[in-house]
Amino acid sequence: MKNQKKTLLLLLFMALFIAFTEIFAVSEKIYPLSLHRKGKVYSQKMSVSKSNGETIVNFTDEKGERSMNRFGAGLRALETKYYDKSGIEYMRIVFDYTKKEIVLTGKVKDDYNIDRVTYDGNGSMFYVFSRIIPKPGKKIIFDILQSKSGRVVAMYLVYEKTEEIIIAGKTYKAKKYESGLHNRVLKTFWPYKYYYWFDVKNNRFLKYEGPGEGKKTERIESP
Repeated sequence: MKNQKKTLLLLLFMALFIAFTEIFAVSEKIYPLSLHRKGKVYSQKMSVSKSNGETIVNFTDEKGERSMNRFGAGLRALETKYYDKSGIEYMRIVFDYTKKEIVLTGKVKDDYNIDRVTYDGNGSMFYVFSRIIPKPGKKIIFDILQSKSGRVVAMYLVYEKTEEIIIAGKTYKAKKYESGLHNRVLKTFWPYKYYYWFDVKNNRFLKYEGPGEGKKTERIESP
């Protein structure tokens, strides 16, 4: 009888443990990135983890500064925190869908209205785009918060073509997408385009090309 009780308690404990780990499990994927700028190559990193119904995307730039981006269901932006290379938080962005506003605190203090799907413009978009890219013939419109310059701009993302690209000596079949300003008037002041490539097999981010420092084209690759 005692052995049966012990067995039942053990089975109950195992069931609770499995249920707990399924709910709160964190699986992290790390994506090393290489930034090609003005003839030099710099290291960046993106990591993606999922826990308790949320997706966390961390992006570390070539200077060692990091943004932590929380997304909810449907990759709706919830919060972004910026940290300097010492790990000190210097800015926070909260997306409040009840009040339909975005609130910035810390180094930059401001607030903006949420009129459509809005994201903070940082490296986490490499992952976000890989999950929301439109089908050929379709275009998506969204707002990008340029938190460090204090602007919200409407952008578009549209499929261009499928082609083979080479990254670190390996050939990939990739879908190429174009992005740019949606507003016709603003386009006259900033006519530049941004290009993204995603693996045909699983939509994984592979490559980005667009204007960088001094409007010079720079490239980011994920081998």
